[in-house]
Amino acid sequence: NIPFLSDESTPDSAPPDTGIQPITLPLTIGNIQLRDVYLYYNDRSIPLDGSLHKLKILVAHEDADTYRFRLNADSGGVNYHDKPVPLTQFRMSGSWQPEITRIDTMLFAVPGLQFKGNLSAAIGASPSTLSGDVRLFGNPQPLFSQFKDMFAPDSLYSQGSLDVLVNLAGTVDNPGLTMQIDLPTMQWADIDLRQGYLRAQWQNDQLTLEKLQMQLLSGTVTGNGYLAMDSLFNHRLNLDVKELALRRTLGIVLGETPIYQGVINGQIKSSGPLQKPDDLQTKASLAFQKVQYSPTNSSANNSPRRVEDFFAEVTYQAGKARLSFIQGGTAINANLHYQAQRLDGNFSLHISHIAPLAALVNITGTKGTASARGTVNGQLDSLRVAVEFSGNDFLYQNFPIDSVNGSVS
Repeated sequence: NIPFLSDESTPDSAPPDTGIQPITLPLTIGNIQLRDVYLYYNDRSIPLDGSLHKLKILVAHEDADTYRFRLNADSGGVNYHDKPVPLTQFRMSGSWQPEITRIDTMLFAVPGLQFKGNLSAAIGASPSTLSGDVRLFGNPQPLFSQFKDMFAPDSLYSQGSLDVLVNLAGTVDNPGLTMQIDLPTMQWADIDLRQGYLRAQWQNDQLTLEKLQMQLLSGTVTGNGYLAMDSLFNHRLNLDVKELALRRTLGIVLGETPIYQGVINGQIKSSGPLQKPDDLQTKASLAFQKVQYSPTNSSANNSPRRVEDFFAEVTYQAGKARLSFIQGGTAINANLHYQAQRLDGNFSLHISHIAPLAALVNITGTKGTASARGTVNGQLDSLRVAVEFSGNDFLYQNFPIDSVNGSVS
């Protein structure tokens, strides 16, 4: 007898198997090819949208767990604030493994500029790491022209090449960036910038400006500093200015052509938490040198006249500001404290020779000495000012005044 066919066999007491057994088949994707794909992206929060047309995608199994991929697009474009920017020459190629994705080459072009880069991302590793390089280069003027209405009424103009190099290294949780930028010659209204260069680094939630240099307003500006992306936005900025054209600088500040010529040299420093203005520390030390002015009186000799160099220093810390102005025998000092819409302070003025100072405001034929001191206090809309003044040996348009004393409040 055969037991499992025999009626006399012992019944099977095991419960029936109701589970579904999976069928395992070895499956490896060889090649995948897609043609004429249309890819579209839209971000309404910016607003920004972009697209690629006639995209060709090729995925090929290379060996073991490695796949190669290649993407090409005939054309594409980006729309930013409803301004279209065509994109051409899009190419990307790389490889994929379970823990590592590599983009060996990525290329595209927009009007005037070309982009190329590479990237390696080890996402499955511990820690997950990133590395890569990006370069953007070319003439940005076509894009400036495209977006000129987003700048000031006087459009931004550039001539020459922009070159941006970015290196990425670090982990996904703490990426690091180093960046170098060579700027083209740029003109914006009456401001021109030449031979601009910037080197910066991003690491541990801090942007560090390692080096800044440029030719600006016929002079040079150099600087360095950092900005921490913490809750207080702590920062430090150091700027050195050399030989800035006084006439051009005043023209931008005042909005009109001044009568003064000369150069500005000095330093500007700032540090502290940007979110707490009362804790900021700022200092500007400037020297105004080689100063000349052109008299506007048509009956006088209109050749430029030399003015003695003068120096100005402004400091601000914890709501307190100090101003110092020195020119030869002239000294102006002020100490001010501002808090809760209230201003309190004192000031003093001493002029041992009034003629050079009068020349700055185009007043000639004046001499003498003058002194003043005073206080200021109160709310901004109801300030109280008290001044005591004195003067000796005044002469104005051949009218002599031996001495004068008084007070105003």
